[in-house]
Amino acid sequence: FSHPPFFPMVHSHSRHAYEEAVLTQDISSFIRLHENAFRFFGGVPRVVRLDNLKAGVARACLYDPDVNPVYSAFAAHYGFCPLPCFPGKPEGKGKVEKAGGYLKNNALKGRRFESLSELNEHLKRWNRSVASLRIHGTTKRQVIAHFLEVEKDALLPLPAAPFEHSSHGRRIVHFDGHIRVGNAFFSVPHHLLWEEVEVRYKDSYFKV
Repeated sequence: FSHPPFFPMVHSHSRHAYEEAVLTQDISSFIRLHENAFRFFGGVPRVVRLDNLKAGVARACLYDPDVNPVYSAFAAHYGFCPLPCFPGKPEGKGKVEKAGGYLKNNALKGRRFESLSELNEHLKRWNRSVASLRIHGTTKRQVIAHFLEVEKDALLPLPAAPFEHSSHGRRIVHFDGHIRVGNAFFSVPHHLLWEEVEVRYKDSYFKV
């Protein structure tokens, strides 16, 4: 089983991190990984720096990037500020890049796994027994102790209810006053005939 992409979330001060291997990088998976990380840390950071993955950033720009609207709604639900990294500026995510290199050279070097679940179980054990207990080369502090003493109390609480994921899209209102979402047709006000409307939809309902 070759090593798939990894999702890392790293606290900038202590370098305490969450790592999970994934097979897909769509918006649903991206949100689920964030939620797993927040539960692991026991709270929500106030600012999340984003790489310019399409699941998080719809349009990368140096001065005015567009955050994916679903991710933006997710951020509002959890109360954090999404802050995209500058495109073409790898130094803006240096801590994550170094954490990724540490993971590959320490947790994964010379290892193969039979499945994704086996790989992620290994990462959990490695995080608890190695990564969190190490003395970081830059801070000169034990990672988990530094996190608990400095960063843990600054996290926002987890929301009472989970985020309800929805999809966004645009549809043309047909001559009969309906739009198509998936394999179903829904009626909309007739004054919108032939107009393009933005649609937010879940499995159970849709909203124009």
